[in-house]
Amino acid sequence: MIRNACPTLLQLTEGVYLPSRLGMRANSAAQLVLVARHFDAFSHSLPVSEITDELETAWLQSLVKSGLSPSTVNTRRRSLNTLRTFAYKKHFSDEPPRDVPRMREPARVPEAWTVEEVASLLQATGRLPGRLGNCSASSWWTALVSLCYWSGARIGDVMASRSDSLDLDRGTWTCTASKTGKQHRYQLHPTCVASLARIHNAGRQLLFAWPYSPGHLFVVFRGIVKASGIRYDGGRRMLFHRLRRTHASYCWASDPALAVAQMDHSSARVTQTHYVDPSIGTSVSAADVLPIPIVTTDRQRRLF
Repeated sequence: MIRNACPTLLQLTEGVYLPSRLGMRANSAAQLVLVARHFDAFSHSLPVSEITDELETAWLQSLVKSGLSPSTVNTRRRSLNTLRTFAYKKHFSDEPPRDVPRMREPARVPEAWTVEEVASLLQATGRLPGRLGNCSASSWWTALVSLCYWSGARIGDVMASRSDSLDLDRGTWTCTASKTGKQHRYQLHPTCVASLARIHNAGRQLLFAWPYSPGHLFVVFRGIVKASGIRYDGGRRMLFHRLRRTHASYCWASDPALAVAQMDHSSARVTQTHYVDPSIGTSVSAADVLPIPIVTTDRQRRLF
């Protein structure tokens, strides 16, 4: 039996769930609020006690019809189920989610940039005009791309890192992974350290102070990628995430264990399946080892 007064999903999210989460990232909280607000609009603000698997499935179907990708639909499904499970545990609902279908996501071959393309990208950042805070835009963006390439860290973790996370004397950068809470210390290449030294300000809280909205970071980077002339298909995950895949692919080509450690993954299968570009991370392909069929033409047959 439901013992508590029953709020809507958005009321539950903002008034009960988020205040009970310690250290939740702002982006994660915003995603939950987005899902709750969208679902309330779809369900006409039904109380959470009346949310059923059938209603959730109908909402997911509406997301599919709106053109969202399977991965985005599954992400929103996961967020809603997190809130529904919380409502059940806190006695706002009689049942947790039990049988909500999940979309099949196509298994795509990971695509990374080559080191030559990263060089073209850095040339493009070096030509940027204007300023960002107390440093030039070209120095700021060159440092950001360099750190993403040499560390392979997630862009959210890079942007959240503090100025004191960088040790210029030792050439190291320390980062806390938002997904796992683990702390990682990266030994950086001297060229990366030099680019970071040009924008480092010990008196500033964040290593990369960005004066605009988080989404605008991707808008500007998309323009830089296009200006560089390297491969880009328009997707948001083909920007900073592609740099992360570049890092993983080159590490995998040298040592798969290194790639797994750098990506902070639970298994080599996860790294290889989702991050390693076979054209970079695999030193030998079938084309290198299969024998070549020798085709004899009719004229050659007559000669013999």
